[in-house]
Amino acid sequence: MARRKEKSYSGPDRRKPANILIVNDDADSTKLLRRLLEHKGYTVVKADAREEALLIATQELPRAIVIDLTHGGIGSNLKLLESLRHHEDERVATSRVVLIARQASNRVFSFQSGADAFITRPFHGDELTDQLGKILALPFRDLPQHRRQQLEGY
Repeated sequence: MARRKEKSYSGPDRRKPANILIVNDDADSTKLLRRLLEHKGYTVVKADAREEALLIATQELPRAIVIDLTHGGIGSNLKLLESLRHHEDERVATSRVVLIARQASNRVFSFQSGADAFITRPFHGDELTDQLGKILALPFRDLPQHRRQQLEGY
């Protein structure tokens, strides 16, 4: 893909359907999320584990990453989020991240760790696509303020 050589995304690149990375260790959930997002016009790639997610994020440079690792609990999700936010490639480190968890009590930790959106399971597909649309529309410079607002509104 041509954009990988660039340091930032160009205007024409931003008009293409966003490339979304789904990180989920449940094959059925991944298939469902993939169909939902592709139906909404997104391009989707997937990963089953943290290490694979980091590799694919580096190769594919997704504009957004949906993290929903159920086997390791919120700890696995937050470790991946931390690895992404501290990634050496700025294009990976600045990907928008939606974190999905079982308990609403994990919301605060998620936003403090750098999540751009937080969804509690079970959720409706429109909730995910609405959150993706909102965070993809935000300029990078506005994301820290967005996270603070999400924490204050809780």
